[in-house]
Amino acid sequence: MRTAGEIAVIAQIADDLAAGIWVATAPDGRFVYANRAFEEIMGMGPVASVAVGEYAQPYGIFARSGEPYPEARMPSERRAAAALARIAHGERFDAIVCDLMMPDMTGMDLHERLRAVAPDQVRVMLFLTGGAFTPRARAFLSSVDNATLEKPCAAHEILRSVRRIVG
Repeated sequence: MRTAGEIAVIAQIADDLAAGIWVATAPDGRFVYANRAFEEIMGMGPVASVAVGEYAQPYGIFARSGEPYPEARMPSERRAAAALARIAHGERFDAIVCDLMMPDMTGMDLHERLRAVAPDQVRVMLFLTGGAFTPRARAFLSSVDNATLEKPCAAHEILRSVRRIVG
């Protein structure tokens, strides 16, 4: 367990990130911390009493039907290879937000591999980039129809792009 001082340092760093961060304990899901971007993305502060599996309702995450969005459909992967494996095994996603440059597999490589195993998922990819600096990245972005956002970008830009993808 981290000390209060360590958590304060982590919070100071996380508050300046453009990504929303919400931290809870495992396995009970007790709220620990949320950064400023989380509040901007969600349009509200954290709800301390939310438990694991109960996020959709209090945070207003709803499907088109008006029902709370199934939390199992809100997965996140830190590595492109893990996302590719899930999709190759049949999982499908309404939107895939993907960094163009990642350590284990670039967004370009993920796009190419998805074209082979799940072409329907290629259409729902949104690329984030800190700048397409390589000739390959520039050529890739000019050759695909996928939406692209330059980092840093505001949370509302990501949400607007995802909404366009999911229709």
